[in-house]
Amino acid sequence: MVPQIPGQAEIVSSLHRAALYPCGWGAVFSGIRGRLDGAKLSLHGHDQRTGAIFLSGASGYEPEFAEGYLSYYHSINPFVPKSERLPLGVARQSNADIPPEELFRSEFYNDWMRPQEDLVGAVAIRTRPVGSRSWVLSLNIRRRD
Repeated sequence: MVPQIPGQAEIVSSLHRAALYPCGWGAVFSGIRGRLDGAKLSLHGHDQRTGAIFLSGASGYEPEFAEGYLSYYHSINPFVPKSERLPLGVARQSNADIPPEELFRSEFYNDWMRPQEDLVGAVAIRTRPVGSRSWVLSLNIRRRD
């Protein structure tokens, strides 16, 4: 079970507004980062009609990490294909979809997650679909959390 955070209802509300009005994602990022110091977030979408998965935004990463993620690591992130099947409105921990032993053997973990030192997984939530698209917001889990 994911612990409740102060202001969670407001964040969830802004998440659903942003799904309908994409310019609202900045408010979602700000709301989460304002309540969870040092949080790193990524936002990707899935189009059920075409099967396309696309990255829409990231926050909290150093620019070179964000560029590396956008240029390559997003394409091999083992969580991205699984995220299209997340239940709506339920925060889900990444280890529910990929066992840690499997993750720790992956290129994504060893080249992307491990260099960030305290990063061990993520919690994700999928928005209601808008047309054929839905968005998944992922919040990294740090060892210290």
